[in-house]
Amino acid sequence: DSLWAGSRDGMRLLSADGLVLHVNEAYCRIVGLPRAEIVGRPFSVAYGSSHEEQERARRNFNARFLARNIRPFQEAQVQLWDGRSAWLELSNSFLHY
Repeated sequence: DSLWAGSRDGMRLLSADGLVLHVNEAYCRIVGLPRAEIVGRPFSVAYGSSHEEQERARRNFNARFLARNIRPFQEAQVQLWDGRSAWLELSNSFLHY
């Protein structure tokens, strides 16, 4: 848990259906939302300024997850829920437990 808490990198753990299971404070700062508004909700709550954009992000995640086609590393410009744009370096991994 100290790896999560002490990291300056934003980290999140998602369930297979895209619900946020855990985030660290750095992630909360990046997306501009408190943990209570993220954990237990779809990951897309932090992205897109409209319901349609958030739905598109969820559908894209679900399709990629089911196909096991998650990119291990990418740089992407994303639009956050509040309209801000941010460039992020994303690392993704499947965890089986």
